[in-house]
Amino acid sequence: MKSISLESVVYRTNEIVASDIDKDTVMMSIKNGKYYGLNDIGSRIWELLENPISVLNLCRILTKEFEVKENQCHIDVIEFLNILRDEKLISLR
Repeated sequence: MKSISLESVVYRTNEIVASDIDKDTVMMSIKNGKYYGLNDIGSRIWELLENPISVLNLCRILTKEFEVKENQCHIDVIEFLNILRDEKLISLR
């Protein structure tokens, strides 16, 4: 499996049903038979994954919108995206 890097282009899969509740997102994967909950930052990432985006551009947006250092954002976002990929919620292009 190809590892996710800053140059990777990622996007969300179509099999997910999602709904916003306040600043959080609740999602259901019919394929996996699981529910997922995302906090405000995870919800923003999910929103940005609607269209293919590079991890680097994703982090650039997040560092402008949230108080996070660039290097820490890279680490945290790649870790989060790996979890989403392991759950088959996102794909790499």
